[in-house]
Amino acid sequence: MNFLELLGAVMLLAMLFAIFIGIPISFTLLFLALIFGFIGLGSTVFDLAYLQTIGLMKQDEFVAVPMFILMRNLNGHQHLAAWDKAITCSQQVLDSMRLGPVSNPLKVSTCNNPCGVRSISWPANIGG
Repeated sequence: MNFLELLGAVMLLAMLFAIFIGIPISFTLLFLALIFGFIGLGSTVFDLAYLQTIGLMKQDEFVAVPMFILMRNLNGHQHLAAWDKAITCSQQVLDSMRLGPVSNPLKVSTCNNPCGVRSISWPANIGG
């Protein structure tokens, strides 16, 4: 077993230990990758991490994230009562349609909550 294989095994054990003692997984993966990468590759790992971060930000999927954050901030605080009224109203409309007990919360959350602004709770009487 060479040095890098042993380093990978030690990193796996360190990762499991850090997760089991309660350190959040995101921090565990980030710092273990940087620390063990520095031990294995030297200071090159910081250049590679920088290039990986820049490459990640160039993906098209992340362009919409600021818009979702803006929509959450606009709709999350001031218009909470309006959202609750809209959800209650559409729940009453969908309940009168007899669509089934499980489809009602899903359809209401899809129609009234496209951006994850507010989640709705499952009705207490699902059976009817």
